[in-house]
Amino acid sequence: MISETPSNEILNDALVQPLITGWAKSRGGKDVKVIHEHGHTHCVFKTPVGGMSRDRESFYWRGPSIVKSAHSFHQDRHHYLSIFGNDTLSDTTLAAADYKLLVREMLMCRPVGTGLCSTTVSVKRVQNADEADWFNQQKGHKFILPEHLSDNDVFDFYTCHDGLLTSYARAIHQNNFFVVDDVQTHPEYRRRGLASGILAEIAVTASRVGAHTEILIASEGGVPLYLREQFHPIAPLRVFSLKN
Repeated sequence: MISETPSNEILNDALVQPLITGWAKSRGGKDVKVIHEHGHTHCVFKTPVGGMSRDRESFYWRGPSIVKSAHSFHQDRHHYLSIFGNDTLSDTTLAAADYKLLVREMLMCRPVGTGLCSTTVSVKRVQNADEADWFNQQKGHKFILPEHLSDNDVFDFYTCHDGLLTSYARAIHQNNFFVVDDVQTHPEYRRRGLASGILAEIAVTASRVGAHTEILIASEGGVPLYLREQFHPIAPLRVFSLKN
């Protein structure tokens, strides 16, 4: 379980909306509709995305009547519901409304420093179609889309060894934020500092492009890594699926 219980006081549109916009761009490319409202955002993907395949998801961090609002937007269509904060609707209340809790995560951030330099870990950035094709073959699906490759605000970082993709992460420059997404390390190459090396390269790039804050959603298992890397918990996140 995630032990941190941060305050929700700094949750606001200016913080959360860039995160969701960057996340949606990362996962859906151009084939996603993002509808921002005060305190919540709806995402509709043309093609299902993510490990938990989804084509409709709503995010809430402020505002009453979450269940009513989500059902009003999605109607009877299956959707996911992600709620930031630790004081809005209990798991029991959501279960009674036919939502199943899938995962608990943590919204985290760290300020972008100045005068940063890369680590000794050799981190590369995907910059052309050949590299993107190789990366996608290693991943086993088309993670880097043509629109990602041509977008100067999308950065795909990776490390490799003997032709094997050993770690990777994506970052999206959105407003003054650098949204960090999908930091992964090959199981056989963990505990070698690869993720830390990529996060260091992300920090250098964030500083270079003028972002002031890096922001991400961490899995329960990933929280200790990000705490070591000086990310600070902002608010817990619970992800639910509407039961079929």
